[in-house]
Formats: sequence, structure tokens, C-alpha cells
Amino acid sequence: MTTVANIITKARIKANDSGKTRIKEDTDLVKLLDDHVLSIHDTLVNMRSNLLLKSGTISISSGTETYSPPTGHYITLEDGVYIDEGSPLTKVTQNQNMAEDYSTGGQPTMYYLDDSGDFGFLPVPDGSYTVNVLFFPSYTALAATTDTIPYTFFDRYFELALVVDMLEIMERDNRRYAIFAQQAYDQAMTKVVERGCVRLKFKGMYVN
Repeated sequence: MTTVANIITKARIKANDSGKTRIKEDTDLVKLLDDHVLSIHDTLVNMRSNLLLKSGTISISSGTETYSPPTGHYITLEDGVYIDEGSPLTKVTQNQNMAEDYSTGGQPTMYYLDDSGDFGFLPVPDGSYTVNVLFFPSYTALAATTDTIPYTFFDRYFELALVVDMLEIMERDNRRYAIFAQQAYDQAMTKVVERGCVRLKFKGMYVN
């Protein structure tokens, strides 16, 4: 796996700063690189890329309505919450729980997300169930040169984008590397699309 240090070393060579004479601290480059990785993460989430899709479970029990989300949960996949192999639970608003009485209990057929990001299940569970959740994860910021770079399709883009940033800091012409970075980005996105994206449901129809 590619590390932050791998990307920085290659970028320094291309920017002619292997000796760290212009940009002395790698920590500054980690921050610049993190901006690019975060941007790609947000793009892949918005695309609902299969590369990011994860699964987790929530163990629910009788009489308890709300539960913490799976570790790393960020955005829930539509139709991605279900019990065992049953039909997906319907997403509702938290206000619906206030408008109707679901306290009598039963196997949940609906869920909502409250203001704190916790899951609520309706009717209130009448027993123990395992809820499966398909979701897109939150972003984990890069903090050290030993961190692993996610999304390996984008390794070359991250390297070249960092070179562009470095040359700008050095007040040198970065237009050539900006072109290379865009080409690397386009090539990586082609691979992402080939891996597929989750179809979204809109008014009863699925759209890509």
C-alpha cells in the first residue's frame, strides 16, 4: 500500500526539492495532500461509488428505540437498512414518531436518524434483532507520513497534484504538471466508473 511518505518523496523529486531546501517540513505537505484526498473522498461519496460502500450491523433489543450507528458511518445507502434478509426498512422522519404512537412494539419496519446521528427504529423493537446497514464512511484525515493513502486508483493524481501545490509555493511555473494531474485524475475516474456506482432511487425509479 502507498503511504503518505511515498507520495511526498516522489513529489519532492519532481519539484526538485529532495533536499528540502524550499519546503522544509513534510508536515506542511501532509496537510496539502490531505486536502486532495478529502476532495476525492467527497467526490466518491457523492457519486455513491462502490469503492466506498461498507456494511455494518446494529444489535437492537426490546424496548429501546435509538442506537449508535455502525463505526465509521457517514451516509446511509437508500434501501440499505434491513433485518436479516427481509425487505428494506422505510426511512421516515423523527417527527413521524411524535405524530403516531409506535410504543406498543413489534418488529421494526421503519427507521430514522435523529439530530445526533443515532438510528431510531419503529415500531419500538419487541425483541432482539440484528439490523444490517449499508453505508458510505466518514473521512479519516491524514495525520502522519506513515499513514496509508486510500483510493489507490488516485495515487498518481495525488502525487502530481502535490507537485502543482509545491511549485506554486515556490513561485515556479506549474502549468505543465497541472495538465499531467488532470490527466491522472481523468484516468482514475474512468476506473472508478468501471467499478460501478450504486443506483439511487428517485420517486419510485432507479437512476444511475
